[in-house]
Amino acid sequence: MPLAVDLRGVHKSFGTVKAVRGIDLAVHSGEVIAFLGPNGAGKTSTIDMILGLSRPTDGEVEVFGMAPREAISRGLVSAVMQSGGLLKDLNVGETLRYTSKLFASSRPVGEVLARAGIAEIEDRMVGKCSGGEQQRLRFAMALLPDPELLILDEPTQGMDVEGRREFWKAITEDAAKGRTILFATHYLEEADAYAGRIVLIRTGEIVADGTAAEVKSLAAGRTKMLTSLVLGLAAVLAVYIVGAITGKPSMPVHVWIITALCLWIGSLLFAAFGLFIGYLLPSENVMQIIGFALMLFAFGGGVFIPLSQFSSTLQNLAQYTPLYGLSQLVHYPLTGGSLHPTWVVNLIVWLMIFVGGAAWRFRRDTARV
Repeated sequence: MPLAVDLRGVHKSFGTVKAVRGIDLAVHSGEVIAFLGPNGAGKTSTIDMILGLSRPTDGEVEVFGMAPREAISRGLVSAVMQSGGLLKDLNVGETLRYTSKLFASSRPVGEVLARAGIAEIEDRMVGKCSGGEQQRLRFAMALLPDPELLILDEPTQGMDVEGRREFWKAITEDAAKGRTILFATHYLEEADAYAGRIVLIRTGEIVADGTAAEVKSLAAGRTKMLTSLVLGLAAVLAVYIVGAITGKPSMPVHVWIITALCLWIGSLLFAAFGLFIGYLLPSENVMQIIGFALMLFAFGGGVFIPLSQFSSTLQNLAQYTPLYGLSQLVHYPLTGGSLHPTWVVNLIVWLMIFVGGAAWRFRRDTARV
């Protein structure tokens, strides 16, 4: 069975402005997908190409294995746009009856009125309808050909809270019947509540593709990385302030600088490990898992208990734990000992493992095509 939507290397430029930059996207039948991103991210430009309203500058667009215009002419695709398409001098029922004449095969007007939740306003003039009611009328119009794919472009833009709630109630009930739905929005709560999969778009590129939990994990991971950098620098300053007060360290300036850099790099281990586990186990309890694992690493690396208290076998094994290098570098400026290259190698190797693992999981999650 062909994909509902298949975008391969799609680019769209308007003069010197690149609205879409190499999007690859596969949408399977029955999925409910949110295009999430700020205004100007490229969501509408992408939807226009899926609907055949514009052609890509480069790349290929297919809808159910055919050109977009052909799929639409067969009644396989309908769209609910932000505005337009309504005559205010007609009532709701007349609008639907006139629209139904455009299709070779159409669902009964009464049925789509009920499914859109506007049966009680059939006789109301379109010009007298609220913004939410007009959007549900557009939704009813889109249901007339009984499409396999329904596309919504910022459908609740400008609606009040109650209007958005009623609109999405109608959409959700329809999606439960197995229709493929693709909607663009910049409301995170809408994407989280109504989409089974979120495609995050920024500056014309897909930057994340996954469930709501996976996308939120990505955003949280970036915040944790920044926090780790700041806390790492604070930890370095604290170590050197203590060292200056006690007067124990006696090292050349270049050794102080090298140690500070090593400590800062070591702090990245916490962030890299968090990102890696966050992608590996995207769940609500991931922070508890990360905390427990870091505690074990800390004990094994000698952060809490000096390695001299362990047997020689455990001391040798500890050299290969993720936090061994960090613990030694923390103790190093306070004791005035010698800088050992093994500590730095330990930090760099584990940092590469965790960052590489996180990058691998991220690419796998976003490369659904």
